[in-house]
Amino acid sequence: MSSTTLARRSDGTRASGWLAAVQRITRALRHAAFGLERLGELAAPQACGGCGRRHQRLCEPCRVGFERRLAQPAFGWVERPLPGSPPCWAHLVYEGAVTRMLPAFKDDDRVDLLPPLAAAVRAAVEGVFDQEPALERALHTGRLVVVCAPSTAASVRLRGRLPLRDLVRRALEGSSMQVAPPGALRFGRAVRDQAGLGVTQRARNLSGSMRATDVQGRLCLLLDDVITSGATLAEASRALRVAGADDVVALTAAAAVLRRR
Repeated sequence: MSSTTLARRSDGTRASGWLAAVQRITRALRHAAFGLERLGELAAPQACGGCGRRHQRLCEPCRVGFERRLAQPAFGWVERPLPGSPPCWAHLVYEGAVTRMLPAFKDDDRVDLLPPLAAAVRAAVEGVFDQEPALERALHTGRLVVVCAPSTAASVRLRGRLPLRDLVRRALEGSSMQVAPPGALRFGRAVRDQAGLGVTQRARNLSGSMRATDVQGRLCLLLDDVITSGATLAEASRALRVAGADDVVALTAAAAVLRRR
């Protein structure tokens, strides 16, 4: 091989190396700019998480309205016509500011909304304990375990965190309730995004998709943020029972009111 050929290859290698370096620096700068934007959003969010009003974290009308809803009687037991659906207690109706606050917290990293949303989860927990004496007995005997509805792998990659688990841990601060690790209830296969699917389609999409471990002989308090069709809770309950759970009681911060078309 000639020295000229070697020189050409050397020049080409240097050029490609410079290009790769520039690309890496550009990506790093983009990530840094994105991170600074997120930090700015956390320090002073650009829009209210409840109504979108600019330059507000949670504007006064939304905050007062949310607190008023929290103080009202709970929505109560939710019934869904799906086989295997566990009894589910919900505190709020999924309407108004709640329909924007929960997605903003989960998908837009609006961690400033964690305290009010965790308060809703805590209210739901207190309500279901008042309704189900078996939960208190299981807590005292060490049989109670809190299990969070799982997120898909795609959602975890996109968000980089487990928002529901963050909510639950904040809501249960100071309590003696044991929260199961994320792997205790998980997806065993890929599923479609539930958005846009009807009740039957959602149930078919999730059927047999979840796996559970380490719940043998336990009473599982299954938590999710919102109940819509009930398909997620029905499949989660099935997986927990297959894994040996003695019983499953579900609760959510909010319940969607299904209207006939």
